[in-house]
Amino acid sequence: MLFSMELADRPRRIPTQARSRRRYEAILDAAAAVFAEVGFDAATTEAIAARADTSIGSLYQFFPNKRALFTGVAERLMARETALFDAVTAERAGAPWPELLDAVVGAFVELRETEPAWHAVWSSALALEGEVKDTAERCHQHIVSRTAAILAGYAPGLPPARVEIVAALLVETVAAMLFASLRYDATRARALLDETTRMVRAYAAEILAPIDAK
Repeated sequence: MLFSMELADRPRRIPTQARSRRRYEAILDAAAAVFAEVGFDAATTEAIAARADTSIGSLYQFFPNKRALFTGVAERLMARETALFDAVTAERAGAPWPELLDAVVGAFVELRETEPAWHAVWSSALALEGEVKDTAERCHQHIVSRTAAILAGYAPGLPPARVEIVAALLVETVAAMLFASLRYDATRARALLDETTRMVRAYAAEILAPIDAK
């Protein structure tokens, strides 16, 4: 049975005052780094406060416990993932589809390699529980829906039901291989994700090349 997240396991508030917001973000940065380094179970709020160069009292002003910290880290990461996808696809709007596909996959590979929160969240079973899971599902469905809309622009003759399935397959494949890459060291993970890019490009080419030829 999945964990039902209580109010106490969420951040108390997201501050709006600039100074408090900087402290809040610094605590989340520190939590992401500590969770990525030692895992959720071994992490302590004391270690996170020390990493953030703040007092434990300041930490508890925003986060009542360690689960609330994890929730804050996870929800911020997912907001960044959604914003990243939207930014890359907007920047490459109208580009040849292989360029757009490479740009999107490449952006998420870079996020995986440079963002401690990515490892902190997706290597933890807590990512599949409670409100974190719900937030992840909303983020995922947004990306699938936007991919379908973009794909429809490249393939206006493709039946809508097929567009939805192709979009879902592309997103699910990349997401699954990003997750699977956690099992490997950095060199092998990058090689695996390079092959993933080639695979989804070949699949997309099979769908779009006959349309491009018309």
